[in-house]
Amino acid sequence: MGTTDSDTSRAEEKRVYTPVEQDRIAFYGRELVAVVLEDGAICAVLRWLCEGLHLDANGQLQRIQRKTALREGLLTVLVDTTGGPQEMPALTLDVLPGYLFTIDENRVKPEAQADVVLFQRECVKALADHFRRKPRSGAQLPVVAALHSGVIVESVPAPSPLDAQRVAQIGEIAEQIVQLTGVIGFLREHMQALLTLPGQVDAIATQLSQALTLLDALAGRQERHERAETQRATTEAHLAAQLAEVDQRTKGLTPTHKRAIMDQVQDMVKLTKGQAAPLTYPMIYGPLNRRYHAASYQEIPDERFEDAMTFLREMQRRATGGEAPEQGSLF
Repeated sequence: MGTTDSDTSRAEEKRVYTPVEQDRIAFYGRELVAVVLEDGAICAVLRWLCEGLHLDANGQLQRIQRKTALREGLLTVLVDTTGGPQEMPALTLDVLPGYLFTIDENRVKPEAQADVVLFQRECVKALADHFRRKPRSGAQLPVVAALHSGVIVESVPAPSPLDAQRVAQIGEIAEQIVQLTGVIGFLREHMQALLTLPGQVDAIATQLSQALTLLDALAGRQERHERAETQRATTEAHLAAQLAEVDQRTKGLTPTHKRAIMDQVQDMVKLTKGQAAPLTYPMIYGPLNRRYHAASYQEIPDERFEDAMTFLREMQRRATGGEAPEQGSLF
């Protein structure tokens, strides 16, 4: 059978994106895989979405391809797997809500209905929050070119004709300004959570004031290189100390404790599955997150781990003893 012009055209237009970042995100006892492209776009890999929704990935891919608006956000990305890099379909975050709401919870298996609603409510926000909170690198990123014959071509922008030393100096100053801006955003974002801990108000106010002072100092350093070099060393020392203190005070669960929480929740769901009022993941994680004022159980302070486990065991005891779990909004 010969190759048609349309087949050739489609093959030439095929484009595979090489992400600049890839992460696995824990989501209510499941795992999602998402990537960030060179232009900053966040994409959720379809395979892990379908596994969490108990849906066939190939069937869902065909459904997406039949809808023009969804198809425009369907990209092929290179995903690192245990078997090596693989090309996989992924949906950009701007069309992901539209896709999720095409899934009718009443037309899936009964055991998957709660999962569909959970994904529709929280999946997009969880992915966006994960990458928004994660510090970005200031390194220059490669540009992904169009594919021909399945070969991925990457190129790096040509260096500026400006004097190399001047470019390096400007780059250092710009990178530190970005870092300090990130510190300020981080402090503002978590201020409400930190205020709930005793003795934190004065420390937070001091940190924010210091960060703003450092940012102003960095902006003025462009006037003279000699002054910039002197202040840079001071700025880095203060910033390192502040970041270490903020990191210590906002430190979440350790990987071992995260795993213990996930295992306990899964055991609770399995143990109450056949009962009149079985526990579901949203019914467990919702009260747990609200108890510790956390967007996700992973943000529970590690020093509260034992308290969290006691809370879960008490919830299990009440459920297995015939007491209906407390109801309430998860969001």
